[in-house]
Amino acid sequence: MNRGYIKLWRKSKESSIFAHEGLWKLFCLCLMKAAYKEVEITISGLLKPVKLSPGQFIAGRDSLHFDYHQGDKRKKYSRKAAPTAITLYRWLLNLENMQILNINSCNKFSIITVVNWPQYQGDEQQKPLRTPENSKDGHSFNGKSTTSAKSEHLKKDKCIDISDSFNDTGLENEQQMNNRRTTDEHKEEVIKKEKETPFSSLKNKYDSILVDNVFRAIASTRKSGKVADSILLAQLRKWDRYPVEQVKTGIRVYLEKDYAGQGKREEYLLGIIRNQKPDEHETAQHPQQREITMDNIGELYEN
Repeated sequence: MNRGYIKLWRKSKESSIFAHEGLWKLFCLCLMKAAYKEVEITISGLLKPVKLSPGQFIAGRDSLHFDYHQGDKRKKYSRKAAPTAITLYRWLLNLENMQILNINSCNKFSIITVVNWPQYQGDEQQKPLRTPENSKDGHSFNGKSTTSAKSEHLKKDKCIDISDSFNDTGLENEQQMNNRRTTDEHKEEVIKKEKETPFSSLKNKYDSILVDNVFRAIASTRKSGKVADSILLAQLRKWDRYPVEQVKTGIRVYLEKDYAGQGKREEYLLGIIRNQKPDEHETAQHPQQREITMDNIGELYEN
């Protein structure tokens, strides 16, 4: 089936992209996915169609990974196949830094533009090839005239199938373009799900203001002023081994003596909590029982 072609210039061998096998394959894929004329693509979840100019195409992280690894040709396609989707996105950014591509991202998809498309590709690269079925005299060997063949070709061009230009078969969600996420958004979504149950339940055992203050103090021990949520969750799980009042007392000591200002991190705080004696109020509520022996049993009856 004739789906057109692209021009591949010989001077591409002199480019640094040609020296990188994976980057070169990605660049060629971008050329093949790009539209050769102005089109309007209707995307599920959007009211207005997306207009694409020659040299532009719509792509998502997962769909690009699917096309790169020819997922439609393989019996077993894995999203973890190398290079991964994150690596491909990083390569796209490299091509953008080299001023070969322009990437316009939104929260649903990205519109990628091949720079200098008209200069290197032009408008004639998509003209139908002359075959025995399409001869000069207007007649074909299978009985169909050239004009009828051209009309059928135009009808096919008017009906644009997104699956041909942007093959998203590998996506599990029905709303293909609408539910695509960038790498950072995906990470935030995973962290949010992890925090919803264990993080909040463990944090609610203590004074929320006290915990927030100590988390800010721990974050101040980093150069970036930030601390990963996974580290905070690990600390909450370690605190859970000790009585609540003992943990709160240890946190107060850590904050009052400004150990964070001395560069002492969460490990030092855990040591303070571990060496802290249970609060006197808690001891009064749960007094230690006196061991009964043969020597003191008489004293117990006298009292």
